[in-house]
Amino acid sequence: MVILGAGASYDSVDLTLDPIASAVRHEKRPPLAKELFQPRHSFAEVVARYPDMAPLVTPLRRAIGKGDQLEQVLHTFEAEAATYPTRTRQLLAIQCYLRDIIGDCGTQWATAASGVTHYAELADELERWRSINRAGAAIYYVNFNYDVMFDDVLARTYRRQFEHMADYIAYNDLQLFKPHGSVNWGHPVWDTPSPGSAGVTGQHLFRAGGIRKIAYNEFALVTNHNIWTEGAYMIAPALAVPIQGKAAFEFPQPHKQALVKAIANTTAVITIGWRGVEQHFLELWKGRSTGFNLACVSGQEEASRETVVNLQKGGMFNGTSAWPPAFAGGFGDFLASGDLRRFVRGYVT
Repeated sequence: MVILGAGASYDSVDLTLDPIASAVRHEKRPPLAKELFQPRHSFAEVVARYPDMAPLVTPLRRAIGKGDQLEQVLHTFEAEAATYPTRTRQLLAIQCYLRDIIGDCGTQWATAASGVTHYAELADELERWRSINRAGAAIYYVNFNYDVMFDDVLARTYRRQFEHMADYIAYNDLQLFKPHGSVNWGHPVWDTPSPGSAGVTGQHLFRAGGIRKIAYNEFALVTNHNIWTEGAYMIAPALAVPIQGKAAFEFPQPHKQALVKAIANTTAVITIGWRGVEQHFLELWKGRSTGFNLACVSGQEEASRETVVNLQKGGMFNGTSAWPPAFAGGFGDFLASGDLRRFVRGYVT
């Protein structure tokens, strides 16, 4: 199982070898959590698109500037929604904002790199190993990122398309889980005006009663932000706002059931750019009776060690691994050093 966090998309291109991507990194590089509300020009355009979020932007930037974790600040806003319903509308605007900026960054970052990413090398190396050494084995990918950079890589590597929600878990050799949703997933919003109606835009979501009509338990793939299908206007983003301690997944129940089975079958875990603090995900591991070998890749060894500690505290990892769990370098280093190849050859059973 390979678990991907925000650091994986952030470090998905070797900037020392790609001057084109390096030239646009300040504007188009996929952001880390602390960078989600940076005053980039492209981000500012999206803020203007969702004016309901405006009251939260300065407090978010101020808190992040002081060193507070984004998840903590958003948790405070969510708690306030219980007594101040306007916060619910504002947080929905934040969801729409995140969908738009991350979708745009992921697409343009991959384009700037001409598709030459660490994601492509990772998927190719693991599939090469699987096809040669473990033809009957499955590779499970758990992607906590909203972007579709890695989805596109898997589609090219395996010559498969994710055209329906069931496609993510349909194959025995490959499954992709996105527990916090995706920029191309949507919830239907029932009883909304048809697209032929005058002046219909995404803003009808933020009018009185609009939020109450979102079918949060239903999911569908969307190719743009406004799709009319079977009486629903598919515009509500299906992604989880990064809130500290958030206990909810944002993917279909069949995906969760398949994830539980995948966890039971996992013999080795690689984490890339993931902090390991999603307690609702860690809880799924507590029923395992066997251990697994672990490799944590988080930019620097200190950050990798922090992930190992978080997994131990969360009950996912018991601390026993034949491979030294904390890798000293980043995503690119893990590939270039040959350690990915050594790990899967020697420590995946």
